[in-house]
Amino acid sequence: MITRAFRRLTLSGADDCLPRPISLDNTSHILTRRLTREVLLVLALSAVILAIWWPRFQGPLDLRWDGATYYVLGTSLAEGKGYRLLNEPGEIQAIQYPPLLPALIAAHQVMLGTSDPVVVGGWLRVSFFIMYAAFIFSSYALLRRYLPDTYAFPAILTVALNFLVIFLSDLCFAEIPFALVTVLFVLCNARTDTGSRILTALLGGAAYLLRTAGIALFVAWIAESLFRKNFRTAAVRLLLALVPVLGWQAYISVVQAGAEYRNPAYAYQRAAYMFYNVTYGDNVFSLREPFNPAAGIPTPAEIAARWFRNLGQMPGSLGEAVSAKKLNWIHQVGHLKDAPFVGWLLPWRSVDAVLIVFGVLVLGGVVLQLRAGEVLIPVYILTYLVAVCLTPWADQRPRYWAPVMPFLTLALFQSLAALQGYARERLAPCWRRRGLVFSAAIVGLMVTIELLTAVHIYAHQYAKVAYEDRYGTPVAYRLFFYEASERALDEGLDWLKHTAKPDDILAVSIMPQWGYLRTGLKTVMPPLEMDLERAQALLDSVPVKYLAVNDMKIPIFVQVGVPLVREAPERWRLVYAPRGGGAAIYERVERRD
Repeated sequence: MITRAFRRLTLSGADDCLPRPISLDNTSHILTRRLTREVLLVLALSAVILAIWWPRFQGPLDLRWDGATYYVLGTSLAEGKGYRLLNEPGEIQAIQYPPLLPALIAAHQVMLGTSDPVVVGGWLRVSFFIMYAAFIFSSYALLRRYLPDTYAFPAILTVALNFLVIFLSDLCFAEIPFALVTVLFVLCNARTDTGSRILTALLGGAAYLLRTAGIALFVAWIAESLFRKNFRTAAVRLLLALVPVLGWQAYISVVQAGAEYRNPAYAYQRAAYMFYNVTYGDNVFSLREPFNPAAGIPTPAEIAARWFRNLGQMPGSLGEAVSAKKLNWIHQVGHLKDAPFVGWLLPWRSVDAVLIVFGVLVLGGVVLQLRAGEVLIPVYILTYLVAVCLTPWADQRPRYWAPVMPFLTLALFQSLAALQGYARERLAPCWRRRGLVFSAAIVGLMVTIELLTAVHIYAHQYAKVAYEDRYGTPVAYRLFFYEASERALDEGLDWLKHTAKPDDILAVSIMPQWGYLRTGLKTVMPPLEMDLERAQALLDSVPVKYLAVNDMKIPIFVQVGVPLVREAPERWRLVYAPRGGGAAIYERVERRD
């Protein structure tokens, strides 16, 4: 019964249930009113996008973390050196990240005639704004295709205001381009003309070459044809999917079979914990803990147990994906539960319970889609879920889900629409009103928590960045989550840039490519070995001249780097420490035996 109500709501809309007299004047009036409403909604959505981006139009795109890796790879392509990590001694071939985002960065560098991160990063910020806006508008088109008008606009607001989506649009990561491409893929796949079919295949290939998780899109695409018993179409889609998949995997196989890979420039360059230098498979499946080689190699049973443990956490994880991270909820609920007319929306006084309700609604929408004969979107969500459950990084799950948010939001709102339709058709009037209140409460709570989270982070965690560019010119702008330890590290890198020799090698925790972009020095990650003698020997194999240590949130980087320099003063001497602390740079002392 709920499925029938869902079909009526999504196919005809609640406003179309009653017959109306038809006349030319009446039709013209309806079309004019609908067009006016659409224009107003699009203008309102445009205002939301501009409000989100207006404080962020200054300075380069955030190139920290993976962003620096993508940028270094783009520079290698632009300079004609191939697909290489220029920060690494030996400039090794990269095999973790698919090449489409680096190719986009390379195109920016070629057109601008420079690889200066400040100059190119400024234009990348403009490009990411365009991609974010295109993602929001295309997601709105997707939601309008499947939802009644009264649901589509609130649904797109939850996507646009989601802070993780906002944050990822500020990073030089593949998530926002990937999200845009996947939404366009689904929209094009709904069309039957030849041009749209070709474009769908190209978009599918682009999705995979942005993130290997794009294979979930191919699986759903092929499954759609099999479900409809179009076996010839399924075979064609399989062949088209194999082109980018086998192409990328063949490249990885060639690199791994080569002499350069088997004879690295230093001893631990291709160790499984060197996640920038190896494949996801090596990092995820070769270690029990990806940042701790001492934990050992996982057994197949342990990998399976991890998958099922992650699966059990998926309802809450999906609830975070369509609203806000649990920590943001905890912070905001402390204020919300005491506010008038809001506290009663949280009857359990439990964030976990609310997130699970949201996640269950998402999964319920997936079930409704399958029962209604929809294949592409629900199979894509479920295949993506299977892949996410394989990963060991629980804190990264909201980021993994962010590119899929339009589809998760669609499923959640379809659940709400179906429940409201069921209440209207089958229940007493008092329960109809309660069903409407429940839907309004869910939507209101989602929008409220997202808005409060965004306002709080813009106000308190949007920090000023200041450092010198490659020419010594001061650069100042703002970034999200730019913490004191990172500011201290940047100050140290400014100092080191003027002190080190061009052939000196730097080791810096977790962001070696950022260290390379800031200093021009070859930069590596330190070995993540708890045995300090072994760690020292591995650093000597590079050989590392300077070691930058800062306060990281990942304990292993502190547990290795700090004792290494403090317990061996005869090998390392402190050469730079900012006044406020948070980071330090040590220089290798040449031993005289």
